[in-house]
Amino acid sequence: MKKFRNLKQKIIFYVMSVSILLTVLITAVMSFGSIRSTNKLQLDNIQVTTRIASQSISSNLHLLTERIYNISTDAELTDDSLSKKDKAAYLQDFEQEIEFVWLSVYDADGKKLYGDKTAPDSIADTKYYSQLAETANTVIGEPHYDQDVLQLCVGAPLKANDEVCGYVIGSYKYDLLNDVLSMLILGAIIADQDEKNIADQVSIYDKNSSSKNKEIYDRILSYQTGSVTMKLHGVSHYVGYTPIPGTNWVLLVDAPKREFMNSVYLSIGISIVLAAVMLIIAASIIVPL
Repeated sequence: MKKFRNLKQKIIFYVMSVSILLTVLITAVMSFGSIRSTNKLQLDNIQVTTRIASQSISSNLHLLTERIYNISTDAELTDDSLSKKDKAAYLQDFEQEIEFVWLSVYDADGKKLYGDKTAPDSIADTKYYSQLAETANTVIGEPHYDQDVLQLCVGAPLKANDEVCGYVIGSYKYDLLNDVLSMLILGAIIADQDEKNIADQVSIYDKNSSSKNKEIYDRILSYQTGSVTMKLHGVSHYVGYTPIPGTNWVLLVDAPKREFMNSVYLSIGISIVLAAVMLIIAASIIVPL
C-alpha cells in the first residue's frame, strides 16, 4: 500500500481519485447513453423514411401503369374495322399527350404491329414480355438503356372478347422515377440513383461484399422491412429497407452514420473538456484547503 508522508497528501489523493472516478463513470455512462439513443432514433427514422419513400415511388409507378392500362382498354385499338394506319395515328395522339420515349402495340408473339418508329420491332426477348405472357396483366419492366436513353417500359395486355390479342407497351424516361429518388436527402438503391450502375448492371452484392452484408442483402431481397447499421464502402451507414407495394422491387435507403453522430461526438468531447476543467478547478481549491 502506498505510503503518504502526511495527512494532506492522503486527503488530496483520495478526494481527487474519487472525483476523477466519478467524472469518468458519469461521462462514460452519458456518452454510451447518447450514442445508443441516437442509433436507435436514427434507425427508427430511416425505417419510417424508407416506408414513406416506397409509398411515393409506388404511387408514381401506379400512375405510369394506369396510363398504359387506360390505353389498352380503348375500344379503338381492338376495332377490326380500323386499319393499322388508323390505329397507329390514334396511338400517336396518346403519345403526344403523355411524355413517352415510344408507344407501340405488339402481337401475342411480341412482334410490333404498329406504333412509334423508334420502338423495337420485337419485344419477345425481354423479361417484361415473358411476364406479360405469363400473367396477362400490367407489368413494369426493369430500367434499361436503349438509344442512349435510360428507359422504363410498362406493358398491358390488349384484349378482345376477354382473349389476349396483343400488348400495349409504353416506354418512359427513367427520369420520371429518378425525380422521386432525387427528392430523398439520403442515398437510395432501386435500380440506382447513379445511372452508370444501372448501365453496368452493378449488383449490391458486388459493390459491398462481406459475409455480414450478404446476410443483410439476403434479408432485404426476401422482401422484409427493417433497418440496420452496416458498412458500405468501408464507412458505417444507417440502412432502411422495404418492398415497394405493387412491385417485386425493394427500396434501400442509406445514410452515412457520421452525418448524424458528429453532433453526438462533439457533445461528448465538450463534456470531457468541461469535466477536465472542473477537475482542475477542484484540485486548485482542494490542495490549498
